[in-house]
Amino acid sequence: TKITKMQLFIIMMVFILLGGAFVWFLLANDHGEKEPIAALWMAIGLGVLGTVLAGLIESKVLPVEIDPLRGTSGVPMNTLFVTAMMVGAIEELAKFLPLAIWIYKKRYFNEYTDGVIYFALAGLGFGLPENILYTMQFGASAGLARLFLTPLFHSAMTALVGYFLIRNKLNGKPFWAIVPYLFGAIVLHGLYDFGLLSQN
Repeated sequence: TKITKMQLFIIMMVFILLGGAFVWFLLANDHGEKEPIAALWMAIGLGVLGTVLAGLIESKVLPVEIDPLRGTSGVPMNTLFVTAMMVGAIEELAKFLPLAIWIYKKRYFNEYTDGVIYFALAGLGFGLPENILYTMQFGASAGLARLFLTPLFHSAMTALVGYFLIRNKLNGKPFWAIVPYLFGAIVLHGLYDFGLLSQN
């Protein structure tokens, strides 16, 4: 179904309002040192960059094209599972690594809440263009279906790993000690996508 400009505008506005309310909630509950505004915007921008990276990689390597309109009937379950796990790995790495590499040694990345705030913003930055692209490609119904769950899902998965990254840093552990937590987020993301793809 072709989406109208008005439908796209409404879906974008609702997403931005939900995202803005979520950001306000995070910052209002950060009782430590105030975060630099430029760094917060950088986190969002790196999340958007992650969408581009993930899209480019997924277009080249996924064994099954994900199309919510046609569904995946007839595709073997093991192929769906591999596809879902690949999406989980690509998207979690694309959301997490650019920001983690950039922010890890910054002086202001120094409190437990920082791991949640910065990486939740990266997740929101990832979710916005992804939702817009889905809406433009598959119509308003696909956009509305994803509107309330996927942005917070992306934020939650990335913030979870961000929390463990700052915890490891404050406890003097090396950067690579984040690998088990990142792997956990990848598996959770993959299982979520497998449920969607298998319509289970």
